[in-house]
Amino acid sequence: KDGTLGEWEEYDPLPVPLSRFQHIITKSRVYLVGGDNEWNTPTNTAYVADIKEDGTLGEWTTSDPLPKALFNSQVVVTNNKAYLLGGSEYDKEGAIDISTNNVYIADINEDGSLGKWMIGSPLPEPLSEFQAVVVKNFIYLLGGYRSRKDFRLRGDASTIFRAPFNGGMNNYSSYYSSNS
Repeated sequence: KDGTLGEWEEYDPLPVPLSRFQHIITKSRVYLVGGDNEWNTPTNTAYVADIKEDGTLGEWTTSDPLPKALFNSQVVVTNNKAYLLGGSEYDKEGAIDISTNNVYIADINEDGSLGKWMIGSPLPEPLSEFQAVVVKNFIYLLGGYRSRKDFRLRGDASTIFRAPFNGGMNNYSSYYSSNS
């Protein structure tokens, strides 16, 4: 109860090696979306595991995939929606990462499952590796990296973008107990 962290132990592995993905936690599930798989190849796969009563995770299975393979994105979760913002695609021909302005939105169902990913309003410019935060009813994108195939725009960004959303913040605190 004093906030100290106990000893780490190894747990059941992911279905495949995965990096540069994003996670979504709903009241009953953990989702891992996008990222790079074991061959350093971007993926559109979404994995899901149930959160059990004792706080352990169930078996990983696949869920509805993203419309496009992406990595280095950010996810924001609100009361009833998950937003996957920006990220990178890999251009095999040029062997470079290309930032995107993609926005994908999935409903969070009553049981904590995610609905099918839909295309949302794009970001104002291609952006990856930024941080996303929610303040009241705004989503802010902070900094990041810009890269385009034609190399006209490449490098770190100091921009801040914001967009309003409707739907309210998540409050899953009632689903977790501090009596562990």
